[in-house]
Amino acid sequence: MKKALLLFGMLVAMTGCSAPAKSLRPLLPAEEAISVPELSGTWEDDESRAKESGGAIWTFEEQKNHEYKLTVRDPENEEQYVLTVRVASLGSYLFVDAVLNDITIHGEKVDSEAFWLPIHYFGRIELKQDEIHVRLLGDDWLKAAVKENRTTLRYEKVEDEIFEIFLTATTKELQDFAIQFGWDEEAFSYNIDLWRRPPEKK
Repeated sequence: MKKALLLFGMLVAMTGCSAPAKSLRPLLPAEEAISVPELSGTWEDDESRAKESGGAIWTFEEQKNHEYKLTVRDPENEEQYVLTVRVASLGSYLFVDAVLNDITIHGEKVDSEAFWLPIHYFGRIELKQDEIHVRLLGDDWLKAAVKENRTTLRYEKVEDEIFEIFLTATTKELQDFAIQFGWDEEAFSYNIDLWRRPPEKK
């Protein structure tokens, strides 16, 4: 298990200096997932909007169980990520729970054995017209909260080539935390902002 956790930490670390916090249990179980029709479709992030062509393309496709298949394609870097996404209301906010299922880099899939242990990323999601704003629980905030003993959420530390924290709290505990601290911009600090992709853009 430790080897698998370390691998996931390395995969996340490759995406940049900041990252979302990682949980071994879902914030949103499958039976609580709801349909959000305005989520379906193709979207682009800041970097993609700044380019006339190319950039990452985010595509949400609703499945029959109200889960969403999210495919993030980056043709320029020859990368593709496939995730399962759930959305549900908790307290005053709409929340999202995402699990990475598949990674393809330069036409080669990352070893499927790496995904035997689902890793969940969760946070608030806000949809308004042609915009999506996601605020995931930040890994830096979680590490600082653990170091300063500011969180009661259960976790496991992995200290090998890199230092990683994986939440092991139950779904109920995660939901209680989300309801209590969903407003906290410092906690939910990993930002993803998307805009609906114009049909004419190739």
